[in-house]
Amino acid sequence: MNPLLYKFATVSTNKMDDTTTYNKLTDIWDKYNQVRVAGDKKTANNLLVDYIDLLKQQDEKDIKIFVDNICSLTLDLDDKIIYNNGTEVSDKDIRIQHPLFKEIILPILKDQYKKDSAKHIRWIGQFEQFFYSDNATTQAF
Repeated sequence: MNPLLYKFATVSTNKMDDTTTYNKLTDIWDKYNQVRVAGDKKTANNLLVDYIDLLKQQDEKDIKIFVDNICSLTLDLDDKIIYNNGTEVSDKDIRIQHPLFKEIILPILKDQYKKDSAKHIRWIGQFEQFFYSDNATTQAF
């Protein structure tokens, strides 16, 4: 079981209590990481889209828990996760890809920025690579 999703599911309160949804998210995430690390980008990207679509159906509180957990696991522990695209980063179990950042993480960070959350503002700064590579996202933020 993916520790990220385990932590996510055990803390949340609403739709994520649905074991079927939790199992499906876990299954998609695990398959996504397996094929991503194996080098099958097309399949990995399709699985990531499926994961994002299912995650978007959850309550905002549950999505925030996910965002806080994935950012904490990647940004608080190792800056290389974001600043480096080498194999030491691409082979990690938990890696933030641009679609996940843009569609799931950024809306939560933007909301928390407006609430002056220091840790979320720090994380926004650590996502410099995503803003640098996507001018439209930067302008919209």
